[in-house]
Amino acid sequence: MIFKIARNGALRIKRGSEYKAAICPHVTEETNCGDHCVLFSEPEEAIELVAVETPEGYTEKEVGYIELQICDSYLKCRKEDFKDEREY
Repeated sequence: MIFKIARNGALRIKRGSEYKAAICPHVTEETNCGDHCVLFSEPEEAIELVAVETPEGYTEKEVGYIELQICDSYLKCRKEDFKDEREY
């Protein structure tokens, strides 16, 4: 999965070749999911050990990823598949 937080704080998920707005499923009006919501956490960086096959067998490799908790779920992707375009 590839996703980003746009400059305005809205969550965008890449579908095909373009980013689409993530729409909140908890409101009756069409509202973007984004950092304006109290259930939208800040993205967190983490490292995970992944088994990688080599000619000698398997070895573990560290892979960096981003996890973003939203509502009662979360999104997870490799670090290189995430962008935070917000200006601080």
